Amino acid sequence: MSPPVKPTVLLDEPLFGLEEYLRDLGWKIVKVPPSVSDDEVVNIAKKNAYVVVSPDRKLLSRCRVIGIQIVDVGFEALARIVHETLEKKCQDPILDGFVQDLVPPRSS
Repeated sequence: MSPPVKPTVLLDEPLFGLEEYLRDLGWKIVKVPPSVSDDEVVNIAKKNAYVVVSPDRKLLSRCRVIGIQIVDVGFEALARIVHETLEKKCQDPILDGFVQDLVPPRSS
């Protein structure tokens, strides 16, 4: 059985620095051209079945409403990732020293 086909990512302008990393990880990337309106982004994504990756909450909401797949990389989503990573590191005794400066000492 062949592996599933990965969808193409439509990368929003504020995230162009991620392009190389995502490409290295095997994703096909299409960048939103500069000065393109949200209407055009929605139409491009819908027409081509792209997954929209953006920090723009309104754009993502519009995409979600009409069934376009999205990845939210706004501050809220990033904060959740940082929080979950730090929580895991705090619970791992091997990595405990890594976060000792980030969290208060544990009380006995």
